[in-house]
Amino acid sequence: MLFPYKYITHDIELMQSYMDYIFNKVWLKAKEFDEFELSLFNGNKDLQEIIRAFYYLPDNTDNKKTNWGKYFVERVKNIFDFFQVLDNNQLEQLKYWYETNNKIEELCNGENSPIMYKELKFFHKELSNEIQKLYANLYSQKIIGREAFRTTIGKLDKHYKDFMKENT
Repeated sequence: MLFPYKYITHDIELMQSYMDYIFNKVWLKAKEFDEFELSLFNGNKDLQEIIRAFYYLPDNTDNKKTNWGKYFVERVKNIFDFFQVLDNNQLEQLKYWYETNNKIEELCNGENSPIMYKELKFFHKELSNEIQKLYANLYSQKIIGREAFRTTIGKLDKHYKDFMKENT
């Protein structure tokens, strides 16, 4: 059964603003920089602190084989490296696809179709693989469950509980 739900505001929404910043201010501007560095995030201090904690500071809280904080930043960096060599037409195409994929209401109304990973692979296979690796894990506890994210966006479980409380 389909039914409308009540929208709730939550700090988890900051994750979208972080990804928008990464796409628009880091990846799309990659050609303007010699290399990936922390100063790329000067325009978003909270995100900059997350990147610093994940990549530039030792992580003693991660006892697992994979350091998911570093994994996140490495995907962001790898995508940055791909964007550095794309031409302006390719960058415009990626920008259009990103914007289209984030117009949720239009997608739900059937006014647009999202770009899928298989389509992105035809555009650039290696870039598509990196994007898929990043986004496949983005909302997992392995990444957003890390302390650096939790301090700004809160806990996903809390968002879920608040949502379910409002939308029984």
